[in-house]
Amino acid sequence: MSDDPRSDKAVTTWSASTAPTKPSTAVSQNLYGPPPADTQVEKLGLDIGRIFRVVMKHRYVIGGIVGACLVLGIVMTLTATPLYMADVTIETSSDTVNVLNDKSLDPENGGGSDQTEIATYVELIGSRSLAERVVNDLKLADDPTFVNPVNRSLIARAKGLIFGSSGDDGQRSLESRQKAAISTVHNNTTAKAVKASRLLTISYSDTDPRRAQRIADALASGFIKANLDRRFDATTYARLFLEDQLQQVKLKLEDSERKVVAYADREKLVTLDDQKTILSQKLEDLNTALGKASVDRANAEQLWLQVKDVKEYSDIPTTEQSPTIINQLRASRSDLLADYQSKQLTFKPGFPMMVALKARISDIDQQIAEEVEKTKNTIRSTYELAVQREQALTTNLDSTRAELIDTRNRSVEYTMLQREADTNRTLYDGLLQRYKEISVIGGVAANGLSIVDSASLPGAPYSPRLAFNVALALFAGMLLGLGAAFGLEYFDNTIKTPDQMEVLLGIPVLGLIPVLPADQSVQSVLEDPHSAISEAYRSARTALQFSTDRGVPKNFVVTSARPSEGKTTTVTTLARMFGQIGMNVLVIDADLRNPSMHKIIGIDNSYGLSNFLTGSIESESIIRDSGVANVSVISSGPIPPNPAELLSSPKMLTLLTELRDQFDLIIVDSAPVMGLADALLLSSVADGTLIVCSAGETPAETVKAATKRLSMTNSQLLGGILTKFNAQKAGYGYAYYGYDYYGYGKDNQPQPSLPAA
Repeated sequence: MSDDPRSDKAVTTWSASTAPTKPSTAVSQNLYGPPPADTQVEKLGLDIGRIFRVVMKHRYVIGGIVGACLVLGIVMTLTATPLYMADVTIETSSDTVNVLNDKSLDPENGGGSDQTEIATYVELIGSRSLAERVVNDLKLADDPTFVNPVNRSLIARAKGLIFGSSGDDGQRSLESRQKAAISTVHNNTTAKAVKASRLLTISYSDTDPRRAQRIADALASGFIKANLDRRFDATTYARLFLEDQLQQVKLKLEDSERKVVAYADREKLVTLDDQKTILSQKLEDLNTALGKASVDRANAEQLWLQVKDVKEYSDIPTTEQSPTIINQLRASRSDLLADYQSKQLTFKPGFPMMVALKARISDIDQQIAEEVEKTKNTIRSTYELAVQREQALTTNLDSTRAELIDTRNRSVEYTMLQREADTNRTLYDGLLQRYKEISVIGGVAANGLSIVDSASLPGAPYSPRLAFNVALALFAGMLLGLGAAFGLEYFDNTIKTPDQMEVLLGIPVLGLIPVLPADQSVQSVLEDPHSAISEAYRSARTALQFSTDRGVPKNFVVTSARPSEGKTTTVTTLARMFGQIGMNVLVIDADLRNPSMHKIIGIDNSYGLSNFLTGSIESESIIRDSGVANVSVISSGPIPPNPAELLSSPKMLTLLTELRDQFDLIIVDSAPVMGLADALLLSSVADGTLIVCSAGETPAETVKAATKRLSMTNSQLLGGILTKFNAQKAGYGYAYYGYDYYGYGKDNQPQPSLPAA
C-alpha cells in the first residue's frame, strides 16, 4: 500500500462506491436463506414452531387465564341453583274425523306440510298466551316461592347487589306478580319436535321438581285446550261471517232480480230467447228466398233481353216458357211450306191450289207473329214480377235484420242484469250451503292432539353439570389465554429475536448479547473472560472478521436507531476484544451530542474530536491511551453547537485516511440514526456500518426506517448486534439453539448482559 494518504483515500472511496447498494442484503441472502419478508406477513403466517414458542413464551399468562376461568367455572357451578326438568310427550295425529267429507272444513287439512304444522305447534307452545293460561290455571302468581325464588347463583347475587332486589313478594301488586309468573313460565318452557315423527316434547325446568312436573302437565293440557278453543273460535267466527255475507248477498240478489223484471217490462221483452230464435230463423228463410228470387230475376231478365227485339218467330228461343201453340203453328207452317215447295215443281204460283197454300202459310205466319208478341209480353211480365218479388224480399229481409239487431241491442243490458242476478243467486246458494255445513260440523271436528306420556317426577337436577362446566371453562380459558398471548405478541412491534431482526432488516445478526442481571455491573462481567457477555462479544468479533471478503473493515461506524441501546459499550467491548488478538485498535467517540466514552474509560474530555474538526488541534494531539492493551481512544471533546456541520466537513474523512496506516482497526461511535444526520454522514465516509438494537425495546419500524436511511448513503451494512437478549422471554427454542449457553457450563444461572449506553 502506498504511503500517500490520497491513495488510501482513493482505495477507501472505491471500496464504498463500487460496493452494491445494499451489500449486506446480498450477504444476508447468501448466508441466511431467502430474501426479507414483510413483518406483518411473518406475524400472521401459520408456523407451528413459532406458535409453540409464543405459547411457551406467554405460558404464565395462558396458565393464569385458564386457572381463573377454571376457578370461576367451578365456583359458579357449585353456587348455582339446581334445576329440575320435567318432560311431556304429545302426539300430533293427522287422522281426524271428516264429517261432511270436505277437507276445507277440517282445520287439520290446511294445505301445509307436516313439518310446517309441527313447527307451528312448537312456536305456539312457547307463546306467552299459553304461559298466561298455565299461570291462571295453577294460580302461580299467588305462590311466593315461584314469583320470588331464592337464587344461590353468584351472577344473580351480583345483579341484586348492583340493581337492587325486587322486594318482598307481599308488597308487590297482583299485576306485577302476574307478569313475573308469566315471564318465568315463558322463559323456562321449551318444545322440540322428535325427528322423523309427529311427536312433540314439552319440557319445563324449575327449582322444585314437583312444581316442574305439575307445570309441564299443565302446559300440555293447556295447549290441547287452547287448540280446541282456537278451532271453536274459528268455526264461530266463520258462522258469524257467513251470516253477514248471506244477508248482504240476499239484498243484492233481490235488487238484481227486480232490475231484470223492470227492464223486461219496460222493453216489452217476453221470452227473449224464443223471440231471438224466431227472428233468426225468419232472417235465414228470407235470406234463402232472396237468393232464389235473385236467381229467378236474373234468368227472367236474360230471357227478356233475348226476346225483347225479336220479330221473327224463328228467333224466339224454345224454352219451358214457350207456348205450345207456337210450336204447333211452327210445325204446321213447316208442313205447308214443304208441301208448297214440292208442288211448285208441278204447278205455277198462280195456280189456285198454290195460291190457297200461299194464303194458308201467310195466315199461319200472322198467327205466329201474334203468338210471338204474346210470348214476349208473357216473358216481360214474368221478368217484371221477378224484379218486384226480389225487391219485396230485400225490403222484408232488411226489416227483419233491423228488428233482430234491435232485439239484440235491447237484450245486452237485459243479459247483463240477468247474469248479475244469476251470479248473486249462485253465490247465495253456495254461502247458504256452507253456512249449514259449518253449523253442523262446528262442534264435532277432531282435535288431533293427545298426550302420549305425562310428566314424571324428576329424580335429579339436570343443571348445573360440573363436568361439562369444567370442560367449558377449560376450553374458554384456553381460547382466552391463546387470544391474549397472540394479542400480546401481535401488538408487540419490537425486535425480540435474531431471526426477526434478520427477516426484517435483511442483514445478518453478528452478535447476540444476553441480558444483564440487576445484581451485576458491566465492568465485573467484562473483566470475567468466561462470562456470557464476554463470550457473546468474542463471537461478534469473530463474525465481524468474516463480514466481508477482506475480513474486518479497516474502519466502521457503530450506531443505533434510538438512544440507550448499548452502542457505546459495544464499541468499547469490541475494541477490547480486537485488542486481545493483537490488533492495534483506535476508538473514536463521534457522538458530539451526548458523548459517554470518556465516562466509561475515565479520561478527561476537555479536548478531542470536536477540536480537531474545528482546526484548533492536530490529530496526533487528540489520540490518547485507553488503559487497555492495544486500544487507543479519541474522545468527543467539547460539545459543539453544530455537530452535523463538523462531521460533514472534509476533515473527518482526512482524519480517517491519515489514521488508516497507524491503526489496524478504527471503530467510530456515532449518535443514533433517527432524527439526526450524524450517523449518515459518518457512514458515508466509513468502510462499513454496524447497527445495534435492544431486544424487546426497539420498535421494528424504527429499526427498519433507520436501516433504510443508512442504505441511502451507499454505506455497507455489515450486520447487527442484538443486545439485552432474554432467551426465556424470546420464547421456547432459543435456549436449545445455544443462545443462553455461555460460561462453559459453569452454572445454569442467567448470565449477565450489556446495559444501555
